[in-house]
Amino acid sequence: MPPGEYRNLINHQHLEYNPNLQYMTPKSDIDNDGLQYMTPKRDTDSDGQNIFYPPDASPPIRSRTYLDVDRQAALKTLYGYLDAENADQTEPGYHEPNSGKAKLYTAVDSDQPGQPWQPYWRKLTSFTRAAEGLRGRWQEQLQELQTEIGFEHIRFHGIFADEMMIYQTDLKGNVSYNWTYVDNLLDNFLKVGIKPFVELGFMPADLSRSEETVFWWKANISPPNDIVRWKGLVDAFIRHCINRYGLNEIESWYFEVWNEPELTNVYWAGTQEEYFDFYKETVLTVKAI
Repeated sequence: MPPGEYRNLINHQHLEYNPNLQYMTPKSDIDNDGLQYMTPKRDTDSDGQNIFYPPDASPPIRSRTYLDVDRQAALKTLYGYLDAENADQTEPGYHEPNSGKAKLYTAVDSDQPGQPWQPYWRKLTSFTRAAEGLRGRWQEQLQELQTEIGFEHIRFHGIFADEMMIYQTDLKGNVSYNWTYVDNLLDNFLKVGIKPFVELGFMPADLSRSEETVFWWKANISPPNDIVRWKGLVDAFIRHCINRYGLNEIESWYFEVWNEPELTNVYWAGTQEEYFDFYKETVLTVKAI
């Protein structure tokens, strides 16, 4: 093996180690499934690049997920499905919208037995994170989406993320809650006729046990440093929603405890047993209200 290279046997990658930047860049890292992966990822540098550590650094074992796919490399597979005029391009380009020259027709044989048409796709849509839903332009787009399609529920990350400014502790350790941004977000959902699918997470910095994060907006994935205070946050949040929107409305929402905790060191920085306890305590807190 040439000096300066490491072989990642799990992901079938050649990684070139840069001692100055302390990260490795993949070389010919096409996996057996045809997708290009950027694993094993442990952290990001100031430019947002995936950081790869040499074997003796002992990075934590983490699951390989869709977050590790090199999206630009993955898109190259899709270019072959473009029309003949654009099939040979290697990078995304701009395409004029359909000018009306091509038309698509659907033939229906009315003599054949049919079945009820169920718009199952209206059950759920999703977006990235709670704070993004506070933007005026985003809210305009949601309004248009509801006018055109009319989804029933909407799922998102980060209702408890620091950028929602919900959870604060003072110098004496006293906890206070601020629901201003939460109210803005949920009020708008109900205004346009869509119900929240609430993911209870991620961890506020003041309540986090450690500093592991995911995504560029640094969602903290650690267990709480105090399960009693976590339960207090969940209890206060649910009670606030009931007081503001009514129990009948809240009972039509969906709730889940965290996001994909089964992905090791991706969305949950604790052990599996810790998540089981975390889940139990959270659910019991909600059901006790």
